[in-house]
Amino acid sequence: MFEYIKLNFFNHLDFWHIIVASVIAFITIVVARAGQYFLDKIIEKIFSKHISTSGKVNLNKINTPFALFVYIVGFGISIAVLHPTDAVFPIKTGLTLFVRVASTVMLTWMGYVLVDFVDRFFSFKYEQSSFPILKFIPLLNILLKTTITFVMIVNILQYFGYSVSTLLAGVGILGVAVSFASKEYIANVFGAFAIIGDGTYKIGDYVVIDKAVAGSDVEGTIETISLRSTKIRALDDSVIIVPNNIIGNSIVKNISMVTKRRIYEFIDVTYDTPANKVERAVEICKIVANENPKILKDYRVFLNKLDSSSLKIYLSMYVDTTEYAEYLKVREEYLLKLFEEFNKEGIEFAFPTETLYIKK
Repeated sequence: MFEYIKLNFFNHLDFWHIIVASVIAFITIVVARAGQYFLDKIIEKIFSKHISTSGKVNLNKINTPFALFVYIVGFGISIAVLHPTDAVFPIKTGLTLFVRVASTVMLTWMGYVLVDFVDRFFSFKYEQSSFPILKFIPLLNILLKTTITFVMIVNILQYFGYSVSTLLAGVGILGVAVSFASKEYIANVFGAFAIIGDGTYKIGDYVVIDKAVAGSDVEGTIETISLRSTKIRALDDSVIIVPNNIIGNSIVKNISMVTKRRIYEFIDVTYDTPANKVERAVEICKIVANENPKILKDYRVFLNKLDSSSLKIYLSMYVDTTEYAEYLKVREEYLLKLFEEFNKEGIEFAFPTETLYIKK
């Protein structure tokens, strides 16, 4: 029986080759078990701060494909040491094909699990964050798994003798057709990634988008950032939906990124105001600014222009706030105080006037 098996199935079926094959099989079992143990420890270390012990069990799915991959490769090498033949049954050819296909499937399985690990890691790590890129993780998950699956199918078809170049050519033609059919959607997807990558805005930011819709500016608060579009809550409480590729090609002013807000005004006084009172008006503008704790001290106040109907005092100062409502309140307080002090000093505000001369 032994001689029959040796002659018809294995070329080197002797004591020493059996010992070597047995040792390789034993090492395979040890490596598979040790690998599972260390994978458990690595997973526990990575996710220990994010999930409970019961939750870690669901993350250990990589153990199974890893162990199967090691067993397939290890036992395949162990049997290959005995030099199987195709004399009676295609043992050698079948073993080679099985090891290649099965190991490719196991590697694909491990790729799926690793993609899920990355997905869960970012989900757990940034679960309290509203960063928009987290919304794209499921899409990236699908894209990566699709790519892994495609590579697996191509490799398996190649093992069975199919022409990979023909398959890739067909996929390329299909890809071109799909890209033409969905070029607008693809442009919007790339626009979404550009918005997130540049940090143009995030949910909750107040923005002004230059001439994004029908030639007029879009202004409001960012409510949603999706793959196709951005939803903006306008001042009239309507929702404006702007495609991402349009935003990517527009000038975006992010008001929420300001660190301070500016008061920019011209105070007009009449031409019949005496020079000393004009100087006093400029001084009052500075004093009122100094007295307000919310106005920063790097202000600029100058008599700026002799206009057609008034003397113009230039005001440029910053309010130490990013909140628009608070800025309006400080601005109101400043202007009311100016009005009060000017009245006390008898300084008159100017208004547009024209002098008409009638020729006799």
